[in-house]
Amino acid sequence: MYEYTSVAIVVTAIIMIGVDDEFGPQVYKADPAGYYCGYKATAAGVKNIEASNYLEKRIKKKPDYTPDETVEVL
Repeated sequence: MYEYTSVAIVVTAIIMIGVDDEFGPQVYKADPAGYYCGYKATAAGVKNIEASNYLEKRIKKKPDYTPDETVEVL
C-alpha cells in the first residue's frame, strides 16, 4: 500500500595541512556548511572521537612540535 524510501546523507569534512615559513605547521578543518577552524590537531571519520582523544593526550605531553615531529606523531 505505502512505499517507504530512505535516503543516505553523505557528509564530507576536509582537513587541510601545510607548513608555512612564517607560522610553521597549520591545520584547518572545514565542514560541509563551509565552517572552518584552525587546530593544533584534529580528526575526522568514524573513529574521530578516539583519534581526537589520542591526539589531545599527545599535545598535552608536548605542546610545541617541530615540522618533522608533527609528521612523526601520526
